[in-house]
Amino acid sequence: IEKIQRLAPAELNEELFKKLYADGSVTDLDQMKDKIREDYKNYFVGESDRKLKNDLVIALLKESDLKLPEPFLKRWLLNVNAEKNVTPEQVEAEYPQYSDSLRWQLIENKVIKESGLTVSEEELREGVGHHVRQQFAQYGINQADDEMMSQMVDNFMKREDEVRKVNEVLYDQKILAFFKEKCELIDKKTNSEKFYEMLTKQHA
Repeated sequence: IEKIQRLAPAELNEELFKKLYADGSVTDLDQMKDKIREDYKNYFVGESDRKLKNDLVIALLKESDLKLPEPFLKRWLLNVNAEKNVTPEQVEAEYPQYSDSLRWQLIENKVIKESGLTVSEEELREGVGHHVRQQFAQYGINQADDEMMSQMVDNFMKREDEVRKVNEVLYDQKILAFFKEKCELIDKKTNSEKFYEMLTKQHA
């Protein structure tokens, strides 16, 4: 044994607050509690939105009478996956999931077209900036100057595949906002334990 390390609770002082929140947004224990509370709130808002979207997808696919050319699509899936040696049995087993995904994509495209939903260049850059800040936060960098952020966004915008993913996320958010506005939603209060129980049953 060359070294023994022990973890000890950090002192709740100015040094700790500066280390955890380099932007200076937290300077005392009460502010730290408020920040943690706000972070948890935002986390569960996101989780709630994800569950809402999943519920909407299930409900709309169930109510939709959208028909797909099943024999043609199965042959197509078999052909495009020929190099992976995918068997007809595998296509048959995975087809329901593929079918639901395609039907939902068609529903999304119809909503986007008929409602005139768009993602502007400015919104895309803001979305990319948010994505970059999230990446910084993973490495403990909670603050970056405007010049550095602008350069990072410019570099990111050159990566077509990554930009497409951000664009899809932004459209996804707009579609969810559209359904929130058009649907009659009922708020239901619960605790985190029961919420995750609902998610577990839904994906069982």
